Amino acid sequence: MERAYEALKGLESGARAEAREHRALLKKAHALTPATMTPAAPDGRADDGFASVAAADDDDATPSANHLLFARADDNDDGPHRLAVQLGDHVDALRANLRQTAGLAPRLARGRAALQAVLLRHLDRAQYERVLLG
Repeated sequence: MERAYEALKGLESGARAEAREHRALLKKAHALTPATMTPAAPDGRADDGFASVAAADDDDATPSANHLLFARADDNDDGPHRLAVQLGDHVDALRANLRQTAGLAPRLARGRAALQAVLLRHLDRAQYERVLLG
């Protein structure tokens, strides 16, 4: 029993080390690669967020008509699948960045207009044009 327990501990530590190494390699591959691994789906593959898509306008859609978006043609070659997942992560990151800047342009325009109004009140026309036009 003790030998089995020790073997189990060795396997667990080896699995943790391999997972750490895998995450480190992914981080080296690209800076936007997520730090945590995705949970496995019921079929054993990682859940990548891609849904099963059925033909919406096909009345006789059957489970055989369903297909996975970006499905792998060959189980040994998941390069395109990984690229599609990585591209999806990039799109999510871009959307998050754009949400942070939403409404910034109108606020900057109002601030610039307010600054120009103050400068116009305190400077003569020649100074004002020199400040604005450089």
